[in-house]
Amino acid sequence: MTVLELGSLAGAMVAVITLITKMISLITSIQNLINRLDIMQRDIEFSKSGLQRVNDRVDEHDDRINILESESNNLKEQLKEIIGYAFK
Repeated sequence: MTVLELGSLAGAMVAVITLITKMISLITSIQNLINRLDIMQRDIEFSKSGLQRVNDRVDEHDDRINILESESNNLKEQLKEIIGYAFK
């Protein structure tokens, strides 16, 4: 091999080593991104379950309000009847 061929071979080897180094760096970055996405997914699932619990509690309070409004309307009607009897 001549010096020129050896220089070309060395240059090619440096290029291959540089390419492999950049590929390893890319793979590491992709793994980090996947890990961050996993963490985000867990956080979203946790938030989703928390929101579901809050939504269930709001529904319970809404049911209670409806019951109280119904009872309030019944009491108003009874009060009207009592006032009607009192002032006959």
